[in-house]
Amino acid sequence: MVLSQVASIYDPLGLASPFVLTAKLLLRSFCKTDGGNGGWDEPIADAMRQKWIEFFKGVFQLESIQFPRCIKPEAAYKNPVLVVFSDGSSVAYGACAYIRWQIGPETYEANLIIAKNRIAPTKQLSIPRLELCGAVIASRIREKIVKEMDFNFIRIIHVVDSTIVRAQIQRESYGFGTFVATRIAEIQSKTEPSDWWWVQGEQNPADLTTRATDPTALVMESVWQKGPDFLRLPIEQWPIRQDYSESSQLPDAVGITMSFEHEEKSRDIVPDLSDIDLNRFSNVSKMLRVTSIILDIAKNRSFKGAANRISAGNIQRAEMIWIKHIQKESTEGFISEISKVRCTNKLRWHNNSWTKNARMDETHLESD
Repeated sequence: MVLSQVASIYDPLGLASPFVLTAKLLLRSFCKTDGGNGGWDEPIADAMRQKWIEFFKGVFQLESIQFPRCIKPEAAYKNPVLVVFSDGSSVAYGACAYIRWQIGPETYEANLIIAKNRIAPTKQLSIPRLELCGAVIASRIREKIVKEMDFNFIRIIHVVDSTIVRAQIQRESYGFGTFVATRIAEIQSKTEPSDWWWVQGEQNPADLTTRATDPTALVMESVWQKGPDFLRLPIEQWPIRQDYSESSQLPDAVGITMSFEHEEKSRDIVPDLSDIDLNRFSNVSKMLRVTSIILDIAKNRSFKGAANRISAGNIQRAEMIWIKHIQKESTEGFISEISKVRCTNKLRWHNNSWTKNARMDETHLESD
């Protein structure tokens, strides 16, 4: 009976998703309480029954809540701006999108057009990971809106309240473990890193998608339906920013090493990088991809299919080779001086290089 009633709530656009989340969490709690062994026709325990009664009372309240069918005001002119918020918590993660129109000189109107959330997996994940999952949903929502709607958005803005997530999206995906890397790769395939901004948590309406919410929070003119107040201001006045500290201590970041080339030659076939003109590349990513292709050609002695064999491993190898090349040119005489370093126990010989873990403290190497 309970399951059928919950399934009868039809909300394909997720406009009532903060309230429906209550039912999802109750169903999970019910399964955990009974260990998943309760029969379909067995009565609900007293402690759980009252919670379900309160939920179904909310369902009746939901019937009186209205959402505007038209998302373009009559007075709207110019093309709209799409703003997508995302967030995550210990119980759920999600995203919501607003379309913002200019209806007069420095006068704007915004409306919710779609939202989506999911409950967190039973396997406990860190909050930054769940917030990243929310960002993935945001990128999927954006792709769907752009594909299905005929509007020509003059700008698309993604907003998160996690500096960690935003910093991760600015980095290359291969710099993280598998869980984070695959999600960052998907986000970067659907959005540009420059589209992502940070805002204070209390001004992020996507927070409602991450916790059970009463229907009264979803009424007309609410933050849920109209978005935060700053959406009705010129973009230059929004309390969002993009500055962040690019730290090597980001969660799930793969340990980065600083390498110093040893005199002993590597067994790998390494091309002469001094012949490559770095000025021909607009960014580091392109340089590493081209280097990866060159390494593949040198290894397989064939041009065929080299461009299709680019992998995260090849990119990492290309990056390491460039690090060795640059440091070899800038650290002449390092090997002859290495024996004079007091704290050589903090260096280790690895992959034909002297390496120092980038996550070590900031103790400086000192010579006698």
